[in-house]
Amino acid sequence: MSRSEWITITSFIAGLLVALLALYGQYLSLSKAAQGAFMITLATLLSMALTVLAIAFLVFAGIRNLRDALRAKRLRDVMEDLRKEHAEALKYASAEKLREFEKRLKGAAFPLIVSGRLRLLAEDAGWLWGELVRIKRENDLGVHGFQNLTHPFTNELSPEIPQRGASFSWQQLSLLSFRERYKHHRLHVIELHLSSEMISGELEILKATIPNKMSLTEFMSMIAGHSDKLKDIADRFEAPYVDVKHSVPGAIGAAVKPTGPSVPRSDQ
Repeated sequence: MSRSEWITITSFIAGLLVALLALYGQYLSLSKAAQGAFMITLATLLSMALTVLAIAFLVFAGIRNLRDALRAKRLRDVMEDLRKEHAEALKYASAEKLREFEKRLKGAAFPLIVSGRLRLLAEDAGWLWGELVRIKRENDLGVHGFQNLTHPFTNELSPEIPQRGASFSWQQLSLLSFRERYKHHRLHVIELHLSSEMISGELEILKATIPNKMSLTEFMSMIAGHSDKLKDIADRFEAPYVDVKHSVPGAIGAAVKPTGPSVPRSDQ
């Protein structure tokens, strides 16, 4: 409290004491009857003053409460406006993120589709390799007869156009069935080869038609290497999206497990 405020309060208290002393002196100078009338008048005035003070206090409290209520309303309005602005900002930001995600997803669609087809073809190559393993194993056992399968894809063992009414051994029938599956597999590879520059000139199967003079061992090695190469190219297609692959459990390339025989890598 400053010095001027102390002086003001002290002066007020001194003036009040002087006024009370003056009233008391005036009271003592009156007669008994006048003193009674003076006390009645003084009590009335004090009662009126207290009433006025009470009314003034109530009016002041009402005004202050009304002011606080208006201030609280203004604050609520400001907070509501801020909440709406924040909600609009979040909505806009979410829409922007969604548009960006859709844009990236559309850009990733073709590479990931090609990658999926490559992995499916790699699984099919695993089946082809496993089928050759089965034919060789059953032929070596000789349960249903033995035939020299050193070069199984010559025109004699696996003719491109079988003659009508000709009889075939089970080895020849199995090789003919294998040839049809292999032919369709190769057509799908050629289709991908023509639609994407990333697999241009990399696959030996593009040159390996049937009939041919390759030995069974050479052909099986080619199929195993072909399966490995398809998986490697699929990995290359997925490389730009490797963060998605590692952040989502069981994502690209991990959800589909080959169901056919496992193919050893060509370098093993």
